[in-house]
Amino acid sequence: MLAGAGIELERAEAAGHGRSIWIGENAVLDVAGRAVTATDARGNRYGQVNQGGSIVIGGEFDPATGIADASNLFVVVREGALLDASGTSAVLDIAGQGAVDVASAGGDITLASSHGLYLDGTLTASSGGAGAAGGSLTVALEAPLYRINSGIDPDERVRQAREFILTQESSGSELVTGIDAGAAADGLVYGRGRLGVDQIEAGGFDNFTLLSNGLLSFEGDLSLGMGQSLSLYAGAFGLADIAAEDTRVQLSA
Repeated sequence: MLAGAGIELERAEAAGHGRSIWIGENAVLDVAGRAVTATDARGNRYGQVNQGGSIVIGGEFDPATGIADASNLFVVVREGALLDASGTSAVLDIAGQGAVDVASAGGDITLASSHGLYLDGTLTASSGGAGAAGGSLTVALEAPLYRINSGIDPDERVRQAREFILTQESSGSELVTGIDAGAAADGLVYGRGRLGVDQIEAGGFDNFTLLSNGLLSFEGDLSLGMGQSLSLYAGAFGLADIAAEDTRVQLSA
């Protein structure tokens, strides 16, 4: 029975589908840090200033191996959705220093898929204030292995090369406004992912990791500078089809 179920699952994956982890337009995933303060008998403020938490959608990424345990589902974050792992701040009375504005670091957001990523919502993990670091954004587009000549050959829709495109400015959603997961299923394209530098900067991230188990393409002139770390993993680096031959890409951390 289990063997039969495994074969049916393999057939479904080989044929292609539009099943997804769908974060809708009005969704809010909030793991932002919170400050908890109180006043002691002497009137001094004390408490905890917690850093942002972690949001993991679709799987984790292992930087040691450069491999993500990405799900065989599309990851769709719709325009209007908010994923928030920001830090926070509070004024505490510190012995010998007086009133101090204490800020915490941003947390982590990880998004991984072996099929495709549509990242149109707001992703943020900014620091809570001066002296604290912004959080980390990790995006992974994996490529699963499919058997051929096994009687369950993968469909052409499934066998698309994986290509993640970085662009300076996001160009808006590739999905129709107001569409739901069921209606969008047939139109989700295998092997596609894209993200704008403006989305990374607006999110206050100081660390960015990107995996594309295939191509990592730059769509025109691009400048990306991270406050702490920048890690790019790909089978090949190049320019997107519409990029000019004299495109300049500047990366720094």
